[in-house]
Amino acid sequence: MPTHSRRILHAKPRLTAALDRWLRPMQQKGALTLLFISILATTSLLYTLPIVWVSSRISRDILEWQDARMPLMQSIGQNWSVLPNIPDFQTGDEPHVRAALREHLLLLAVVSRREGTVWVRLGDRLVACPDPTRSNRWRSWVKQAEVEGRFQWVPPKEMNPDFPRAAGLVLLGDRFGMVKLWHIGSDEVEHHLRFLQANKPRLQVGLRRSEPKEQFEDATAAWTAPPNLQAGFRRGEHSPSEILLTGDAMGDGWEMVGRPLPEDESSMTADIRFHRKVAWSAYVLVAGGLSFGLYLRYRARRQERLDSDQIASLAHSLKTPLAVLKLRCDSLRMGNLPPERTQAEFLHIGEEVDQLVVLIENGLKSLRIHPGQSARSPVPEGFYEESAGEMKSLFEQEARNLLFEIEPVSHQAHVSSLRAALATLLENALVYGGGTTRVKGTKIGQIFQISVSDEGPGVGPQQLEQLGKPFMRFRRNGAEGFSHEGQGLGLSLLFQVSQREGWGLAFLSRPGAGFEARIELPQ
Repeated sequence: MPTHSRRILHAKPRLTAALDRWLRPMQQKGALTLLFISILATTSLLYTLPIVWVSSRISRDILEWQDARMPLMQSIGQNWSVLPNIPDFQTGDEPHVRAALREHLLLLAVVSRREGTVWVRLGDRLVACPDPTRSNRWRSWVKQAEVEGRFQWVPPKEMNPDFPRAAGLVLLGDRFGMVKLWHIGSDEVEHHLRFLQANKPRLQVGLRRSEPKEQFEDATAAWTAPPNLQAGFRRGEHSPSEILLTGDAMGDGWEMVGRPLPEDESSMTADIRFHRKVAWSAYVLVAGGLSFGLYLRYRARRQERLDSDQIASLAHSLKTPLAVLKLRCDSLRMGNLPPERTQAEFLHIGEEVDQLVVLIENGLKSLRIHPGQSARSPVPEGFYEESAGEMKSLFEQEARNLLFEIEPVSHQAHVSSLRAALATLLENALVYGGGTTRVKGTKIGQIFQISVSDEGPGVGPQQLEQLGKPFMRFRRNGAEGFSHEGQGLGLSLLFQVSQREGWGLAFLSRPGAGFEARIELPQ
């Protein structure tokens, strides 16, 4: 009869299949990859947050400072662009002329639009300009403003012989064209700024070219030092806290810039440093707390893995002896053995039960030991003979000697861990070794060394390198099966315990020369 079969395939959507292909390598690598990604993301976030917070605080402080000084900055810019109110005059020394000149300290000259007469400022009054060159220049400025039909006209740099040291402005009135000049670093500008700030300095103000190559620079810049209110700028220099004004009255390429006074700048710098200290202190505390928490979690997971390995090794160590016991019990239950053989099987069963009891007790003792649960304490006198008392009868049944050579020197250790380690070494010497087994204890400097040696066949270099690996068992030469029963987990547990306790552990052997295990206890 032909065999019929039915095969059902569950096709996944493309998106699900692609997600599975992406997640499968991560699942194979385990949770360490995800933990690394999460730590990297958390660290990046924690590193970015202080920077963002400090930047926002700095921006807020700068904005508050700018909002508080902006009205003053606007009044300075407005005074520069406003036409002075000067009615008709005859001598230039009239009271209303003096009052207008006091309010507009940067007003340099007044040009009559009808007669072309040029009046130049001399202190708080106007006088006829004695310099024909300057008179012709200012007339040409006013004339050009009239031609272009602009009430606010800035002479280009080609018509301004003081460029880039000074910025000019022409304001057209009904009868007069008025010329203003901001001469960088001049006393007139300094008096102008002090007058507008009402002798209560709040910021420094200066003119700057937007093209760095055209920026005027004074090598000494004495007029920028406190308590002067004029600000100077190096080529391409900008500050995040500056207040910037531009417009038609400033002219193409000119910027009016307000900067904090030195005391305000120092206060802002101190606030910035404080914000940074607070932010990075919080970062260090949070990052340190998370790191410490991850470290504690790592230690807990490591202890959990160690406990799991110990439970697994104990279960595997019990599996084979229990199977042998079951087989022997089945043979006795069948009743096919002669009486003398039956009695021998009972003795073997008793011995194996005793070995199982020792194995279970040592495993439970090891499971009950955790770092920090018991502090190091002095090892009591007679500890080694007492700990090996359970094994003495087994050595006697094998007609083997068990000798102790312990120096009467005080030393410290985790007693429970040391008892479990000693039981493991004695059990290995009993099962795998031969001849006399010696337990020696010697103080070498700051280390107390314990060695367990026997006179058995020993192991070769390659086998010696493999000791301590879980489930590592040596096969019989030229035959099937293993040299000894068990699962090869005893020394693996010893490796884990010694690593946990901070002991030194060494194995010495060569074929035909016995085997020696050394435990080094730091004092």
